[in-house]
Amino acid sequence: MEDGFYVASYAERFLGFVDRIDSEDFQVCDAHSQQIGIFTTLAAAQSFLEVRAAAETSAAATGEEA
Repeated sequence: MEDGFYVASYAERFLGFVDRIDSEDFQVCDAHSQQIGIFTTLAAAQSFLEVRAAAETSAAATGEEA
């Protein structure tokens, strides 16, 4: 694993990743490697990915679209 690269998973399911793209920005990508956001802190990027994954999991459980 490279420095500045963080993988997100839950219950053995790959959710996406956060990648440092320069000294001040973190790119968030979904499980299909599509960019879904850019943040100035790692904490904000991780939080965004966690909230998005929770919404998708909840929507899947109820049969709704996230």
